[in-house]
Amino acid sequence: MKIECIKNPWQNQLMNDYLEPEHPVHSFFSYHPLKSSSYPVRAQEVYANLSQRVDRQKLVEVLYDYHQPELLHPEIEANLERLRQEDSLVVIGGQQAGLLTGPLYTIHKVFTIIELARKQEQELGKPVIPVFWIAGEDHDLDEVNHIWIQRKEGMLKKRYRVEAAKNNREAVSHLTIDPEDLQNWLREISEHYVDTPYKTKWLEACQELVHDRPSWGRFFARLLHSLFAKYGLVLIDSADPHVRQIERDFFLRLIHQSKPIQASIQKSIQQFQEVGYADPIHTQPNQANLFLITDHGRVLLDREGDQWVTREGKRTFTTSELCQIAQHTPERFSNNVATRPLMQEYLFPVLAFVAGPGEVAYWGVLKEAFIHAGLSMPIVYPRFQITLVERHVDARKREFGHSWETYLTEGASIREEWLKDQFSFQIDPLFEAMKKQVVDLYQPLIKQIHSQLGRQTEEMGQKNIEKVTEQIQFYQRFVERTMRDIHQTTLRQWDELLQGISPNEQPQERVYNLIYYWNAYGLDWIDRVLQLLRDKQSNHHFMVHF
Repeated sequence: MKIECIKNPWQNQLMNDYLEPEHPVHSFFSYHPLKSSSYPVRAQEVYANLSQRVDRQKLVEVLYDYHQPELLHPEIEANLERLRQEDSLVVIGGQQAGLLTGPLYTIHKVFTIIELARKQEQELGKPVIPVFWIAGEDHDLDEVNHIWIQRKEGMLKKRYRVEAAKNNREAVSHLTIDPEDLQNWLREISEHYVDTPYKTKWLEACQELVHDRPSWGRFFARLLHSLFAKYGLVLIDSADPHVRQIERDFFLRLIHQSKPIQASIQKSIQQFQEVGYADPIHTQPNQANLFLITDHGRVLLDREGDQWVTREGKRTFTTSELCQIAQHTPERFSNNVATRPLMQEYLFPVLAFVAGPGEVAYWGVLKEAFIHAGLSMPIVYPRFQITLVERHVDARKREFGHSWETYLTEGASIREEWLKDQFSFQIDPLFEAMKKQVVDLYQPLIKQIHSQLGRQTEEMGQKNIEKVTEQIQFYQRFVERTMRDIHQTTLRQWDELLQGISPNEQPQERVYNLIYYWNAYGLDWIDRVLQLLRDKQSNHHFMVHF
C-alpha cells in the first residue's frame, strides 16, 4: 500500500483560498488550520474560558453512560478519564448516522480526527482526545438509509426501509431497527458482492450488531466503535436524552441570545457574498436556529418579536414559555446547522473541529455567533479527502496514460474521445451534415408546394422533415452502438477505471461505502491507511493505492 498526493481536483474556490497562508478569507475564521502556531494559542484560549463550558465531570459521566456496556474499550475508558483533566483538549468532528457508516467520507473524517489528535498531543504535550459527534438529531431518513453498490452494469442504489410513520420528523437516532429485517437486508446485499475470505466475517459482524433491536443511531455507533475503538475514539450522539440534560443552560443562553446570534450570521453572510462566495446556510432574518419537538415532530422555530413560531405556523410560544420548556424538558430542543457548532464548543474543550468542504463554508459565517454565545471559534481543520485505488484500477490508469486529475474530473468525456479516435471518421459531423442536407432539400420543395396549394402543406412538410430526421438519428444511435460493441472489452476496462475512482461522475468518497472494501480486503487496510496519513496535511487529495 502506498499514498500519492495530488492537487485536489474538486476543490472549490473557498477551499483553495482557505488553504492559502495569508488569504483574506481567514478574517472569517479565528485560526489558520495549517499553521503550527495556531494550536498552542488556541489551547491557551480554551484554558482561559473553561468557565463558559459545561461542567467537565458531568460531561464525562454522560459519556460513560452512553458507552456502557458494549461501547466501552480500555482505550476509550482511558480517554474518558483523561477528559476529566482540566488541561485536556479534544479534536472533534461528526456526521449523520449513515447506513453501514454511510459514504466513505465519514471514515475519512474519522481518520482525520484520530491523526490530528495524535499529532497535536505529541506537539502540545497535553492530552488531546479524538471525539466523533453523531448527528443523531437530524430527521432526514432519506439521506442515510441507502448505500451504493458497484456492479458491472453500473451503480446500484440499495435502500433499507426502516419502520417510520408517514411524514416522520423524528430524530433518526431514535428510530428502531428490526433485527430480522436488517439481517435479511444484509444477506440480500451480500449477494451483490463477490465471494472472498472476508465476506462471511463482515456479514456476521454487522448482523450481530443488531441482535437486540437497537436504535438507528446505536447501530451506527456500534459499527464505528468496532472499527476505531482501539484508537480511543470517543462517541457522542447529539440525540442522547442525557446529553440534552447537560445542555439545558446553553439552550437558555441560545434562546436569550437568539436575535444577536442570527443578526451576526446574516451580516457575515452578506460579507461572504460581497467577496464572491455563495451563501452557505440560506438562512432567514427571523430564524431562531433551534428545533423544537412538538405534536408535529421536530420543527424549526422562527422569532416574531417576543413570539416564537414553529415553521409550519401551528404553534406559538412566548420567550418565557420557551425557557420553561428548556428548563424542564430540554430533550425537546435540538440544534440546527448554525447552533450545533456552538453546542459542541459548550460541551467540549475543542482544540480543532474537523470539517468537510461544506462545513468549512458555513463555519465561515459563525465567528461572531460564537462571541454572542460567550464562546470562541476553534480551529477549523479540513478533513482528509481520499480516493482508494485498487490494483486493477491503477493498471488501467497507466494503460490509458492520463493523470489522476484528468480521470477524476473529465473521465467520461475522455472515454468518449478515445472511442471516437478508434475510427477514421467522426460520427457526429457525418450525421449532422446528412440532417442539414435533408433540410436543405426539403425547404425549397415545401415552399413551392405551399405557394401553390396553401392550407396545411407547410406544416405537414415540417413534420415530414422531423420524421426523416428521427430516422437519421435512429441510424446514428445504431452506428454508435455498433462502435461500442466492437470495442466493448476496452470500454469495460474504461468503466472499471472510472467507476473505481469517480462512480456516478462524483468523488468516490461521496458514493462508495466501507462494506465494498471490507468485503475485498478485510479491515487491516484501515490501520495501514492511518499509518500512511501520519503527519500529512489536508491541503492535498490523497490517492491511496492497495
